[in-house]
Amino acid sequence: NNLLVGSLKVDEDLLDAVPSSLAPPIRQLKYQGLLNVNGEITIAGTSTDQGKRRLTSSKPNGFVQASPQGLAGEKGASNSSMAWNLRFDMNQAKMQIGVPIDNVFGSVNLVGVYDGQTAECRGDLNIDSLTIYDAQITNIRGPIWLDNSLASAGQFAQSKIANANFGSVGGNPAKNPNLDVQSVTGKMHEGTVRLDAQLSSGPKNEYYVQAALNDGCLATACREFGSQMENIEGHSYAAIRLAGDYSGIH
Repeated sequence: NNLLVGSLKVDEDLLDAVPSSLAPPIRQLKYQGLLNVNGEITIAGTSTDQGKRRLTSSKPNGFVQASPQGLAGEKGASNSSMAWNLRFDMNQAKMQIGVPIDNVFGSVNLVGVYDGQTAECRGDLNIDSLTIYDAQITNIRGPIWLDNSLASAGQFAQSKIANANFGSVGGNPAKNPNLDVQSVTGKMHEGTVRLDAQLSSGPKNEYYVQAALNDGCLATACREFGSQMENIEGHSYAAIRLAGDYSGIH
């Protein structure tokens, strides 16, 4: 079914509607802001009660197209599943991945499956701009991953995606021996930023973030941070690693 939704708020009502195994990692992102959603969702299932099932056209993968009422509302319905291929557009959004991310403008494409118990979802970032501690990063691209226990980006996401199989839903990434080293990349101070992050939905909500800036412009950085120094030349390089949980700072 085609889906087009404008100004969607990420709140508890929405989280109650997504597959239950995906709700915890999404909740830990602490997303704030409205979403525009465009794409396709398929709900499918089989039933052991032949007399009461409300199922329609057969699908090549062995599932059967069904209405939500036929899956959840009939006593005999079982083995429900979902698949989706959606684009989410963000406008001045906020979220957490171990560090606060503000002023997010852009989109993310999510392709995923849910078999009634577990969910897996891969995504591609297409972010025009965001800020981290008031530092602006632009042209952000790279992979993300969501499942029952993790929200990941960069290398941590790509290692999951390389071993995933989504069937005909949105296609599968081409097998490439270098996929497991693909970080999220962006531009900052005229240099290149690389980011890898992972956030668990366990009891402590542990996170790990590593980021690096290569070949930035030192003069641009000084201007952005308000330095009054003049005639500055050179290149800037930086790296940071953060690990901890939301029960304390490490």
